[in-house]
Amino acid sequence: MVPPSDLEINRQVRKLLVRYNINLGWITILSCRGNVQVSGNLLLLSGTGGELSSPVLRNLFQEIARTQGVRRVSVELNNWSHNGALDAWKLKDAAVPAGTKLRPTGSGSQVFDLSDDHH
Repeated sequence: MVPPSDLEINRQVRKLLVRYNINLGWITILSCRGNVQVSGNLLLLSGTGGELSSPVLRNLFQEIARTQGVRRVSVELNNWSHNGALDAWKLKDAAVPAGTKLRPTGSGSQVFDLSDDHH
């Protein structure tokens, strides 16, 4: 079986983000040989129901990791931090409402490798 192209992996990851009502305008998704990097500000689309929480983010990134062809997922978010456990996502700056327009600062972001070493 031929592994999916990076373009197809990006398409599948974007579909997942849309399903979670993530505003794609603030996120960058890069894929190279099955290694996916998600970076930017993770915000919900304005006017959508629900909210982003630690369990929601855990589920989202686990689904990305299970996407066909994905070997590794790394996440670098400006508005969320992570302490190393899959369920420990925390919104930075306490209460940033969904849809808030944040300027990426490039500073204070953290990189997390959420890969399953069994791939």
